[in-house]
Amino acid sequence: MTPGSGQIFRFEDFVLDVAAAELTRGGVPVPVEPMVFDLLVLLVVNHDRVVTKDEIIEAIWSGRAVSESAVASRVNALRRALGDDGATQRLIRTVHGRGFRFGAAPEIAPDAPAAAPAQGTKPSIAVLPFEVLSDSQELGYFADGIAEDILDALARFHELAVIARNSSFTYKGRAVSAREVAGELGVKYVLLGSVRQVGPRIRVGVQLIDAAQDRALWSDRYDGELSDVFTLQDEIAAKAVSSIAPQTQYHEMSSASRKEVTVLSDWERVMRARWHTDRYSREDTDAALAILDDLVVSAPDMALAHSTAAVCHFHKMLNAWCDDPMEEIRAAEVSARKAVALDAYDAGALAVLGLAAMWTYRFDECFDRLREAIEKNPNLASAYGFLCTAHGCLGQIAEAEKAFATAIRLSPADPTRTLWMSGRGIGLIFDGQFEAALENAGKMLQIDPDYGPALRQKVSSLSHLGRMDEAREALAELLKRMPHLTVARLAKMVPIPAERNNKIWLDGLRMAGLPES
Repeated sequence: MTPGSGQIFRFEDFVLDVAAAELTRGGVPVPVEPMVFDLLVLLVVNHDRVVTKDEIIEAIWSGRAVSESAVASRVNALRRALGDDGATQRLIRTVHGRGFRFGAAPEIAPDAPAAAPAQGTKPSIAVLPFEVLSDSQELGYFADGIAEDILDALARFHELAVIARNSSFTYKGRAVSAREVAGELGVKYVLLGSVRQVGPRIRVGVQLIDAAQDRALWSDRYDGELSDVFTLQDEIAAKAVSSIAPQTQYHEMSSASRKEVTVLSDWERVMRARWHTDRYSREDTDAALAILDDLVVSAPDMALAHSTAAVCHFHKMLNAWCDDPMEEIRAAEVSARKAVALDAYDAGALAVLGLAAMWTYRFDECFDRLREAIEKNPNLASAYGFLCTAHGCLGQIAEAEKAFATAIRLSPADPTRTLWMSGRGIGLIFDGQFEAALENAGKMLQIDPDYGPALRQKVSSLSHLGRMDEAREALAELLKRMPHLTVARLAKMVPIPAERNNKIWLDGLRMAGLPES
């Protein structure tokens, strides 16, 4: 279990709730990635001493070998989340040659009350009518329209059970707490909202509440002009949904990651597997597949378990964490097809099936599945991200850029965004935009310093730019992580049908010294 699990720590205006996997500042949730959250807990729990880098690697990466830059990347991300930096080191202090120390003495609050058990099912959410804070009948119609649009859009995410409007809208005009709503409707999450008008300007506030503890998990606000009611309504609903669905998933995954495996329900086991998947390491991918392999036997009708397994097989292939890349591609497609067979309306499963078709050079089928996924859920960021990857592999950079922009708008901090960026980078290389490709690779490495596709594109771009010393240095870093990588093997790992494009990309790696076979 996580050190300090069940405790709540307070420092400055922050509250760190370990059991709820939540960091807030002034009552507002602060988004942090799972590994960064775990690092914060480790430092806070051990605030009275220096935590060594070896301890951090053991706790965060389960002791596997990682680069200095990987540790530094998580420390820098934690400092940013806390409003700290390497110069002031207000809260995260570097002790040179030893490790890091937390720079405050946190107060320890009483344990938070335990949330209701998940009962083995996917979480449910109720979208309540939005409160109107101005005296305007027209604004009341607008507020109801936004709530209804959000409700309809959330229902397209099959990871959530959304309470029907006829039930949730019975609370219109009533002053009730989220806990009361949870007790009456049997939901885990409640979405609250408000609408205010000042002149032609509209402000919409939205809050996602953990109903069991009546506590905000996420909040945001959206402003606009009331000149085109329906367009504004659509825009605000789309922006809200693109945050709400990932926030519930993150909360579910974090909660499952902090429970003993023996007490997890089937749903929580999928969330635990997804938590491992998002940590993006060979060991975590294997751990996720071990959970999913058991789950598809004990609960064979869970489409999400099969689609998550497909993603894990892609991770193994992309990072050369396997002996046979084609075997992993075949396993991914088998899992994706099972997911779609179980739930043909699951847009996420369709998107993964599109990815599987792409990696076996069936691009027509790939685009059909991805467009079908987008039709079923226009707010599914991963479908647009995979579309970017497919266009990039075909050298269609304009189409790739358009799909990438939509994916990032829908989910700016998506854990799979490096895959989208790698497709974009390939397209930039094919188009001869080597400086842009190098910049794109750098952004991927900021997210994950060990990401293989980013390192490969960095090598190729540097070679084409004539920066050979840097290219050879980058290749050495790549081969530390993928010692068996060759040109021949790499050609099988990325679906690039055009010989000209394949040659441009691989020639960059050849020039830096990557062996042919």
